[in-house]
Amino acid sequence: MRELLREIALATAGVPGPEAWELIFEQSKDYQEVVNEIFERRLADALYESDRLLHNILPGPIAAELKKKAAVEPVSFESATVLFTDFAGFTSVSTAFSPRDLVREIDRCFTAFDEVVEKHHLEKIKTIGDSYMCAGGIPEPRKTHALDAALGALEMREVFREIQAE
Repeated sequence: MRELLREIALATAGVPGPEAWELIFEQSKDYQEVVNEIFERRLADALYESDRLLHNILPGPIAAELKKKAAVEPVSFESATVLFTDFAGFTSVSTAFSPRDLVREIDRCFTAFDEVVEKHHLEKIKTIGDSYMCAGGIPEPRKTHALDAALGALEMREVFREIQAE
């Protein structure tokens, strides 16, 4: 690139070489600042998206430890409650929806389930197809984890019924 700029500077008609070089150098410096700003913005966006995804699939404390140490120490829990959901008849009902509408409806349900999970101190583990998995008593132990999960399950059922009614 430097050689190309030198050729341009020398070929600039009516402008002495040193002045042309100075002009091109200043313009390229401005260009480089713009390029740097664009890359810094893209990097910041990528880091934000990476953090968002990491916190979407891992509990906050685990995500923070993973970012800090690049590894996570295994933790044992004396007691926890796991809650699974599954939409009865999902396969037959799914044929009535376009793929886009089906994904939108599942996302709508799972977003509502996320709110229930947070309200009842549960931890979302993962979703697979129409199944939603969460647990009580992790990553922070709670003596009420079984009750939290039961109340969460009942509320999830009500949320699903409301969505179905719409």
